[in-house]
Amino acid sequence: MVVVVLGAKKSMNRICLGSQLFHRGRMWGEFCRKTRTVRGGGYYEEDSEDERWVDWEDQILEDTVPLVGFVRMILHSGKYGSGDRLSPEHERTILEKLLPFHPELEKKNGCGIDYITVGYHPNFESSRCLFIARKDGELVDFSYWKCIKGLIRKNYPLYADSFILRHFRQRGRNL
Repeated sequence: MVVVVLGAKKSMNRICLGSQLFHRGRMWGEFCRKTRTVRGGGYYEEDSEDERWVDWEDQILEDTVPLVGFVRMILHSGKYGSGDRLSPEHERTILEKLLPFHPELEKKNGCGIDYITVGYHPNFESSRCLFIARKDGELVDFSYWKCIKGLIRKNYPLYADSFILRHFRQRGRNL
């Protein structure tokens, strides 16, 4: 996401966010054509009759909570046993909406992904997690939380660090 400052009025900045993503049912292109005023952690639409506050934290939660719920459903609903391959639809969602944001994606992918499976973490035996089954037959675990944090960092670079510090428990691991 690119942020371009178009002008400034005292403590308010007008911004335009450029992207080809949908925003609450509208194209970002339409969003960019309207003047926005930033105040605090969100923005107001200046040309609308009722200035509507949009909080970036709410937007981040709107983008990430459904993904977290989706992965938790896969891991804990009982639909998949240890070693089960995900359904094509579930696998496609993981491959398109989650895995691309992992910070070590290329290392995890290795020689290529054959499929995604569910299993128990090798070091934390009571923890179920997702695994990449590579084309060479090796199973590699990956953290969906690292993917979620990567998604936040990529899509919300200005707000990512404060959001992650506020909403993710620190367990002595890297953010």
